[in-house]
Amino acid sequence: MKKQRTAVLEKPSSGTRSAVLYGMQSDAEVDMYRKVRAYLLQNPRANAMQVANATNVSVYKITQFVREGLLRH
Repeated sequence: MKKQRTAVLEKPSSGTRSAVLYGMQSDAEVDMYRKVRAYLLQNPRANAMQVANATNVSVYKITQFVREGLLRH
C-alpha cells in the first residue's frame, strides 16, 4: 500500500513569510500552518485531534486549512 502524503498549495515567495501561502493573514497563522504540515508529513494518518494535541493548533484552525485547500487528504 502506498503511503498517503499531504499536498500543499503554495505560491512563489515574494520575500515575506506571510506572502508565501494563499489566504494567510499573519505570520502566526503561517507558523501554525507550517507546524501542522510538518506533523502531517511525518504522521500522514493522524486525525485532526491528534494533530491539534501534537502541534497546539486548534482543531478549528486545522479544519479551516483543509476547507481552504491548504491541506488535502
